[in-house]
Amino acid sequence: VFLEAGQEVELPEQQKKKQREMIQLWG
Repeated sequence: VFLEAGQEVELPEQQKKKQREMIQLWG
């Protein structure tokens, strides 16, 4: 799930960490 800048949704910490890693890879 990709969110626009400024959008935040409550996710489990594992999902949040995984999402952050994906964002860094794509960013």
